[in-house]
Amino acid sequence: MKFSAIYFVRLFLRHLLLIIAVPVVLAVTVFFLTKDEPKTYISKTTVYTSLASGSSVDLSGFTVNTVNTQFDNLMGIIKSYATLEKTGLSLFASHLLLGQADPLVILPEHYDEIIKNVPADVKKLAVKGDFDKTFANVLQYYGSSDKNFIQELVNQRESYYNPSSILGKLTVRRLQNSDNIELSYVSDDPGICQQTLVYLVRVYRQAYNLQKAGQSENAVSYFEAEVARAAKQLEEAENELLDFNKSNKIINYNEQSKFIAGRKEQFEMSSQDILQKNAVAKAVIDLLEQKMSPGVRRRLAGTRMIGLRKELSDVNRNLAAMQLLYEDQDSSVGNQSKFRELTQRSFDLKENMRSVVDSVYELTNGTTNVPERNIVTDWLSSVIDYEGTKAQIALMDKQRQEFDVIYSDYAPMGAMMRRLERRINVAEDEYISL
Repeated sequence: MKFSAIYFVRLFLRHLLLIIAVPVVLAVTVFFLTKDEPKTYISKTTVYTSLASGSSVDLSGFTVNTVNTQFDNLMGIIKSYATLEKTGLSLFASHLLLGQADPLVILPEHYDEIIKNVPADVKKLAVKGDFDKTFANVLQYYGSSDKNFIQELVNQRESYYNPSSILGKLTVRRLQNSDNIELSYVSDDPGICQQTLVYLVRVYRQAYNLQKAGQSENAVSYFEAEVARAAKQLEEAENELLDFNKSNKIINYNEQSKFIAGRKEQFEMSSQDILQKNAVAKAVIDLLEQKMSPGVRRRLAGTRMIGLRKELSDVNRNLAAMQLLYEDQDSSVGNQSKFRELTQRSFDLKENMRSVVDSVYELTNGTTNVPERNIVTDWLSSVIDYEGTKAQIALMDKQRQEFDVIYSDYAPMGAMMRRLERRINVAEDEYISL
């Protein structure tokens, strides 16, 4: 045994450096790997409810089911959106009252980050030394519109004041079969962690007392008033959507947007066809002009032919515009008469162009042994097609601009309508719940 003990002492001394170094290296590694991780704090509080033992002399009505139901109702009040919403607003009101950061309420870095973004009109809501008035001012400002600073702050997903964020960090449980419930809250700020529970208990107690008062006649009138308020709020939300639809001439947004998208797709397909026809006509014109004799090209490039082509292009442009009016169902007698006049003028111009072509006297065989009269006739037909498609292209550019305007109008309309519909759904759920 003596030999064995000495052996182990020597072995220990031989590896002493290693025995000391490994824990130290491990500790240092863990420290550097975890030093930048956010700290997490947890606060707990226990609340006595008297639900299991009862607060009345007569306990005959108490059963396991009724007790469990009452605990479920109580926990439902604690976790309800309205309770958590008022808790977040209470927490924000307490932060407004601070002249400077108080670690018992909120850490300096978090306070500075929040307070630097608070506008001046919101800071004026704070009544120094009076939390109740400050909270009343915050609550009134919060409900004054659907879009204000406090609304945006409360609706931020990771905000300390967001009801959903509070609910995600909150745990509510009954302690075994006792009258007590335990509330625990987790946060990266010790002050906020504690204060959130403080205001949560205060708000839920008010709501719970109100629910208990609902067993009396006073509560009946309260809920009647709440139902009337919710009904009015729902009606206002529906009227807002109705006014929005009227002002933007919307009957069915989904169908109208689908119709506009279909027309845009059809327009783009037609545009491609017209562009292709225009390119083909231009290519044919260039090819046929290469096959003409110099004399024929000079006569076809004369002042009269150029003038007729320009006038035909203008007439075709006006005809295309008139056809667009007919598509929009603007078929008044004056427009019909003008349309017939332009159609006749287009026909006359084409006949005049054919007369010019026929007057060209150098209609001999071309360099490709194809009769030059046929070449000039085909050239004229391609010129007429080219001028027609050119007018349509000009009209297409105008229509494309109109589509761009419609799309720029309809894009924000969809987002606004979804917002109004969500507001109606929220108001309707509240009304039905009440």
